[in-house]
Amino acid sequence: MSKINLEQINKPIYKVINVITIIIMLAIIIYLIIKWNEIPNQIPKHYNALGKPDAWAGRGSILILPILGVILYTAITVLEQFPTIWNTGVEVTEKNQYRVLTALKGLIVMTKFSVIIGFSYITFCEIKSENLGSWFLLAFLSLIFVPIFYYLRKIYQIPESEI
Repeated sequence: MSKINLEQINKPIYKVINVITIIIMLAIIIYLIIKWNEIPNQIPKHYNALGKPDAWAGRGSILILPILGVILYTAITVLEQFPTIWNTGVEVTEKNQYRVLTALKGLIVMTKFSVIIGFSYITFCEIKSENLGSWFLLAFLSLIFVPIFYYLRKIYQIPESEI
């Protein structure tokens, strides 16, 4: 089996989504720095299923999600550079490697995007001491799971040309 080049599976849309993800991550960090002195000493730290705060913590705890987001983004980006270690769930052959690895790359990129969007929104609400909204849980779960199902379908759906 020939080795596939990372650039072959890095579609332009994946590059755009990665740039947007970085911009969102930096924007929430900059917003947090700008608003730091306006953040109350007690902020929402946990929300119930309806998006209402049900636990409170000190202002310093607001740093957890942005720091965790940067760590996750960095770790996933490093792993993204090594497609040979990705668990594909299917046997990768000469015929299917482009399709499978491109779909996995999309799944990885969308997962980073979804996590950063969710973490950033939660951080934004913590800064403002606001509810997440009753829609948040369903929206966030959809943002995570819709791409997973979409890309898994692409991985497991075998076209005629590969049979």
